Amino acid sequence: MPNKPIPTSSDPDDSCRFDQAFRWVCWVGFAILLAIYLVSVANRYLINDDYQGLYTAWLKSQGKVAGRDYYLTSYYLLTDLMAPLFRVWRETWFPVYVMRVFFIAVIATTMVLMHRVCLRLFDGATGWVLPLLLLSTTAMLHRGLDLRPDLITNLFWVGIILVLLGRDLLSWRSSAAVGAMLTFVTLNRFKGLMIVPLVLVVYAWEISRPGRSTMRDSARILVGGILGVFLVALPYLAWVSATDGFGEFMQVHRALFMDLGHSFSDGPGILADTAKHSIRLDYLFWAFSTAGMWLRVRSWRAYSPRENILVAGLVATSAATVAFNPAYYAYNLMTLQTLLAPFAANGFLGAIRILQARIAPAFAAAFLLLPIAWNWKAIAEVTQESNRHQKELQTFFLQYLNPSQAVFALEGVGLYRPSVFHWRFPAVLSARYLGGAWTYSQELAAAKPEVLVLSYRLPGWLTYSDVQFISAHYVFLSPLILVPGFDSAGKGQVATFDALVPGRYEVLMTATGACSLDGSVIHPGDILDLPAGPHLVELDNARCILRHHFPESAKALLANPEGLPYLSPPGQTLPEPIVGSRP
Repeated sequence: MPNKPIPTSSDPDDSCRFDQAFRWVCWVGFAILLAIYLVSVANRYLINDDYQGLYTAWLKSQGKVAGRDYYLTSYYLLTDLMAPLFRVWRETWFPVYVMRVFFIAVIATTMVLMHRVCLRLFDGATGWVLPLLLLSTTAMLHRGLDLRPDLITNLFWVGIILVLLGRDLLSWRSSAAVGAMLTFVTLNRFKGLMIVPLVLVVYAWEISRPGRSTMRDSARILVGGILGVFLVALPYLAWVSATDGFGEFMQVHRALFMDLGHSFSDGPGILADTAKHSIRLDYLFWAFSTAGMWLRVRSWRAYSPRENILVAGLVATSAATVAFNPAYYAYNLMTLQTLLAPFAANGFLGAIRILQARIAPAFAAAFLLLPIAWNWKAIAEVTQESNRHQKELQTFFLQYLNPSQAVFALEGVGLYRPSVFHWRFPAVLSARYLGGAWTYSQELAAAKPEVLVLSYRLPGWLTYSDVQFISAHYVFLSPLILVPGFDSAGKGQVATFDALVPGRYEVLMTATGACSLDGSVIHPGDILDLPAGPHLVELDNARCILRHHFPESAKALLANPEGLPYLSPPGQTLPEPIVGSRP
């Protein structure tokens, strides 16, 4: 039967003991998982979405304007929330930690609201075990603290469902609350609109019930909904108009929707790979989800029609997150698994009930920690991850580059330093870039970056002409860092070094032969002050490398003994070095 606070037993004493053990173990498990997430706040690496959000927020905090100073691919509220942090904690990683703690608070609040949803739509005890199932999944452990809007979307979706479960659903206050939350979640990320069909179905069913005044109820809902929309949309659009401009806001969204076709064309293969990978990593969650759906269907008569509509809506909306987002990267599992978590908890609770009838209550309750123990490998990984190499790279930028010197690192890896205009390169833009909408060689020649950071996107996504430009003007300072310089390999006996960046250059040469620069013989270890522009290099049976000079203390910050990438999770395969790229 639904809405029981906990599973029951035929023996009152056993039921009482199980009641105490059940709640105690659930609280302990939830506390363990929150502690794991708190530990990972400081040591987990930053991914492309973290850097993209942080860099956008930093640009806004500097008074930069989208469309004029930098290219913006999409608007969402998270960057506006982060921007003030960079005015308080300048050139530190503290905003990263603040936002990750904020997301832990969002997760905890979502779990509380999901508990209330489960009290109505499932067995009352389902809400107690739901956090143990959801927060121990590999997807949530590895991507739950990414600085993305998905968790905020989840929170407001659950809030909308709670309003739809309320007794005064047809009041203007309820519809205003739904309209406000729908607007907020859409501004947060436009895929928040995926819950609109569920909202419309619930309202349509409610106003069509016998005894309802369809016209009066519809008018009340419409007026309240519009009021909620305006209460959120007008202040936000006024803010956008005052900062970036309404025209830029519309242009960004128009370009985004036009580029979605590329995402749909490439998505099915990614979707299949992600689905298989997810099932392999979290098959316990998916097994319990399937069982929980079957158990809920069996008990549908015990619930009201509105409650059954909402349960079906959870499944339909979770399916929509896949169908309308075919380029299904791993982070989208946070939305899908959150919506399906009540079913997983329902299936898990069914298994616990079977155990309760056969073994001692304390042992049955102890099985509630099975999801945590089952996924201990992923838990160990997220608590042992290290972002030390990323912090040391940032220290290198802050200590050895002037604030005005540019860093070219896609997604904004070069925090607190300017970049080229197209500093971000999401997959939906690849068709436009490959079609010649812009070239990085032109932007690099204008910005003259002091440092280029290699990643799985640079040079992996660059055209051959852009790769050639980089290889002609930059050399390696460390395995993943390029700085201005020249390498004579494959250039013949006479070559031209076109220095983009003026400054001090060090000379690296082979032990034999000789090299001269602008008519003067140079030697290994020489430090030269070179102006920008072309320089004549003459070789006599030697290989000569000129490289922008950095002291040994700077190079030590780039040692990165683990060889971890600066932009991609550990274990991600990087492309071939830029000098080895082919058309």
